[in-house]
Amino acid sequence: MLSTSIGSSTTSDSSDEPEFSLSPRAICIINSIASADNPAFSRILARREKLIMIAFFALSVPCPICNTNTSWVSASRNRPRSYKAAPKFDELSIVLFPGALGREEVWSAPVSQLIALLSRETASVGGGFVRLNDLYKQFLCLLWSLVICKIQISLAKISVCLFLLRIFQSSTFRYLTYTLIGINAAIGIIWALVDYFRCLPTRLAWTGWTNEESGQCINFINLTFVNCLVNIFVDSLMIVIPVYEVTKLQLPLRKKLTVALMFIVGFVLTIIAKIRVVVFWKNRWGVNQTLGLYPLVHWSVIETQIAIMCACLPAFRALLLQGFPAIQPPMALTVAVAGATGAVGKTIVEQILNENKFSVVALTRRGHIESPVSNVQYVQTDYDDHTTLVQQLERHAIQTVICAIGMLGDDCSQAQISLIKAADEASTVERFITSEFGYFTREERRHIDPGVDWFLEAANLLKHSKLTYTRPVCGAFMDFLGMPYARSNIAPMNIVVDVLNREAYIPGDGNTPITMIYSYDAATLVAKLLEVDEWSEFSFCNGDDTTLSEVLRIAEDVCGEKFRVTYLKAEEVEKGNIPILEVPDGSGIQPNELLDYSVFGYQLYLARGFQLPDEGRIGNRFPGFKPRTVRDF
Repeated sequence: MLSTSIGSSTTSDSSDEPEFSLSPRAICIINSIASADNPAFSRILARREKLIMIAFFALSVPCPICNTNTSWVSASRNRPRSYKAAPKFDELSIVLFPGALGREEVWSAPVSQLIALLSRETASVGGGFVRLNDLYKQFLCLLWSLVICKIQISLAKISVCLFLLRIFQSSTFRYLTYTLIGINAAIGIIWALVDYFRCLPTRLAWTGWTNEESGQCINFINLTFVNCLVNIFVDSLMIVIPVYEVTKLQLPLRKKLTVALMFIVGFVLTIIAKIRVVVFWKNRWGVNQTLGLYPLVHWSVIETQIAIMCACLPAFRALLLQGFPAIQPPMALTVAVAGATGAVGKTIVEQILNENKFSVVALTRRGHIESPVSNVQYVQTDYDDHTTLVQQLERHAIQTVICAIGMLGDDCSQAQISLIKAADEASTVERFITSEFGYFTREERRHIDPGVDWFLEAANLLKHSKLTYTRPVCGAFMDFLGMPYARSNIAPMNIVVDVLNREAYIPGDGNTPITMIYSYDAATLVAKLLEVDEWSEFSFCNGDDTTLSEVLRIAEDVCGEKFRVTYLKAEEVEKGNIPILEVPDGSGIQPNELLDYSVFGYQLYLARGFQLPDEGRIGNRFPGFKPRTVRDF
């Protein structure tokens, strides 16, 4: 199969060695064998003691470049250059070798022949001899693979960004993440278009190596290099930006390790992208384009697969548990609610049972429950007995504790502190929801409500515990606007607007922002929090963001008549010199208590205590949840 034509064997003046005239077929196959780095073949060419003839059956090797009208090229020499038509040779040619065949050469010749066949028939990126049509197809496939690769990596990164948006709710993070989504989309679209249309005419992207057609092309090396650097920069941002948000998550160690694993995979992706740049720059093509492309293709495939793995990690856990349910950790199926007989606690218990995903154990100081909720196990609890409290939590396999004890005094605050300490010691408890459920408790509001210290003490204790925790903030309950007709466990109380008597006392000008929510909507969100693995320190409920002036207009529209409105000055509210609305029948509230509640509520309203921030709204994590508005209520 190895062949040359018999050429002139004239001897030059300086040497007795013959000259050889090689046919294109011989060049093809010799080049193929040489690319296999066959040492025996090299020795054959090197030995020149004698002249012998070796005849091979060249007709058995179809060579696409041996026709007169075909441009000929070896894949190991396909640098863009000018090509000429090959001279015409006989189909049967003879090779003249100076030297003699030894034992090694006799055995190596068939092996070299086999290697030549395999090399010629293997049409792949990475060197060797390929047919021209295959080479065209390979460059075209390479072009499309580059386009698809750019889009694929961008989509994987966008998928990761969308996942992060489901976890972190801060407005700054969301703005940055949406920006990253736009950048990744732009990178995928722009580079896909540039890769495909980098040549004019476009077909030069896969035929330009022949230099048979003139045109212009953007430098492929520089284009790929810039794309690598841009992707590295974006990858770094995607790792750095969520780090601060992760530190604010209240997670057990197992969950923190899971989140850390995802970022580690992202970090590995960045490292691989950097390796790809270095390897590509060192191996950018020279003489052999197909061989020079191999490192780029190799590391691009690795980078693409790692990006897909990183994007699929959140779903992989569910898939893994589906196939191997035995490794699934126990779910938080049992929830303890402290203060379950109170207004807020009872509402939360009802909504947890309505979700039908968790069983409820109600912790109560009372020995007798007047109107117990069905399917709830009531456990009489002494919060002063630490040992017994720990045993009760472990006996009932409590994994999440919700404290709904109303913070009405030091004894109530101490009960929550005792419950936190017991939960931290109990081996089964992992998570804790504090009793806040009202306004946004902050230190600067201590002058209005000294009870802020109770909430801060509980939060500080939880920060130094093993428990995952969150502090729910609901805003102002709109239940008071519909009493006594609205379904509610909250005691009737007239503050701000008395719908029955068509009367309203509004502090300030009534245009201070306020978030109002129906108690059952707030309880629904608390129940849904039990299904979420990651908690932020504050869980702000999604309610109706409005003003008291707007609430008054809605009430007048619904009732069809104007209300008697009194606007209260801020200084009068601060002094407590304000009138109060009528005490509803059956509320059990004394006028002096209503006065205290009114002064407290008005002061918080003026201090924007009921205006909840947009970031951290837990309702955004549940697309199907839609809170009632004041008008709907």
